[in-house]
Amino acid sequence: MKKNVLLPLVLGVFTFILLPQESFSQERVKIFNIKFNAVEVTGQNRFSNGTQWYQTAIPSQLSSQKNDEYFYSLGSFRPDFKKTETLDLFNLSLQNSSFPFLDAIDFDYYKSYGIGAVESNHPEVIDDVKYLKLKSYIVDSVNTSIADKKKILFATPKLIKDYILLSRYEIITNQFSVDKKKVKQATANLVAQLDTIKVSNNAELSAKVKAYFSSLSDESTVLKGIYIDARLHPAYIAKIEAHISNADLSQIGNDQFSRSVKRYVNSDKAAANTALVAIRLDGTFDKTKINIQSIASDLTGKFQIPAADALKIAATVNLTFSNNETTTFKNKFNNTFIVRYFTSSIIDGLAFQGLKKAGR
Repeated sequence: MKKNVLLPLVLGVFTFILLPQESFSQERVKIFNIKFNAVEVTGQNRFSNGTQWYQTAIPSQLSSQKNDEYFYSLGSFRPDFKKTETLDLFNLSLQNSSFPFLDAIDFDYYKSYGIGAVESNHPEVIDDVKYLKLKSYIVDSVNTSIADKKKILFATPKLIKDYILLSRYEIITNQFSVDKKKVKQATANLVAQLDTIKVSNNAELSAKVKAYFSSLSDESTVLKGIYIDARLHPAYIAKIEAHISNADLSQIGNDQFSRSVKRYVNSDKAAANTALVAIRLDGTFDKTKINIQSIASDLTGKFQIPAADALKIAATVNLTFSNNETTTFKNKFNNTFIVRYFTSSIIDGLAFQGLKKAGR
């Protein structure tokens, strides 16, 4: 963004702010038509990041990414900080391609910090032969080029490779409770389907049983929220700054990363996505309550429905719950919703050696 922002700048899609968060009113987002206030998710009035000031406004329609892919955009940049379009930058580290200048930053970081972070967070790798072999190349080998080290990294089993790559991030997750009113909203489609199940020709009995199905839906649904605060690791940001501030243009190269970083540094409009906050919903059903025998027993005991009929109805109810668990909780909920991005002031101020910062 390359600007000294002292007051809110309301520009197009995004708002960038540098004011104390206490001065703002309650923020809220909507996911699957369910509204969440910031205070019930974060304990504060805002969806904020404690370390980085420049932030985008919350869009009316949150973007979603698969649960295991939401961090792919960290390190990308927006050529125009007023717009949502992004281009790859430091997130190119996740690609199995050669970017000499970026790779030099990455392997400097892995050697000095990343390896230690991996062993601290995943101590089991210390006894893994394949991990130890990779570590020897990253930390100890002086005769292996960075390009070859990267090839070795990407040829390593995915679990270990990902541990190394993801050490570039700092990811903090906190669970928050979802109240019963929101649970009812999340299961509205399930209840509608349960209402279509034929129970009896007796309207009064059918109404009572369907009320039981609705109650069963609410009581058996286990819904939790996860608030994600993810960012490029401060130690990684420090490595980025150190390498770029000590390099002149002749050292950068002309590959995809090189062109992007030149464009970013020389722009007075670009903003890097160096941190984000996001929300994920996880749901399931309590299997002790949702099973054919338990439901059939209730239908017989509470509503005097004959055992044979109760078993048939219970089987249909059980199948309806099972299908909804797949369509709603495993498919529909299998997304992380990005609330907003942040830009590190350090990354925002990047400049090549001997060159004046764009926009300053």
